[in-house]
Amino acid sequence: MLIRGKHRGQAGRGGFTLLEVMIAAAILSVVGLGLTQGLQLANQTNDTVQDRSTQNRQTRKGLDLLRNELKSTRESLLSIVTESSGNHRLTFQVPVDGSGVTSWGVYEKTLGPDNASQNREGWELRYAVVPDVQGTPQLVRQIVDDGGALQAQRTLINGLVGSGDPSGPAFTLQATGSVWELRLVTRPNPNDGAQIDTFHVRLRN
Repeated sequence: MLIRGKHRGQAGRGGFTLLEVMIAAAILSVVGLGLTQGLQLANQTNDTVQDRSTQNRQTRKGLDLLRNELKSTRESLLSIVTESSGNHRLTFQVPVDGSGVTSWGVYEKTLGPDNASQNREGWELRYAVVPDVQGTPQLVRQIVDDGGALQAQRTLINGLVGSGDPSGPAFTLQATGSVWELRLVTRPNPNDGAQIDTFHVRLRN
């Protein structure tokens, strides 16, 4: 009888009480919640880094195109208009191959399948800041024909600062001695600081 009683006592002490189970469940819930929040934060950080990387690549690509086209134009063919926002609107021409003779206009592969349609004498390139569908300023490249009509437009850089931003204006081109200073200010994320890119370009003689 004493042996059987002792055995039953040991078996009883080997289980968990309801209170112990509830405490363990609460601890596991807290740990699980912490892990979930940590994973969400890591994903958000990764998305932010990827967005910034994509924005930087887009900015560099757009600026490279603009710089290369500016290098091929002449000061006498460049027109700069200051908009009410303080941003500049650039209009100029680049060398084109018209009937075997180099002249000035627009060269653009998307205008057609052959040399004649891709080289448009008398046409102009225009770089300007315009709002997107959400009202955020973006830098666009426009092609204007010899009659002043807009024939094509594509967005080069998104996320430019607005007209009320103290870091603005977003897009300017100014002569600094024998070279021209190109300045672009972006703020892809409202919580981030403004990113200012400044380049110097020498126009064609």
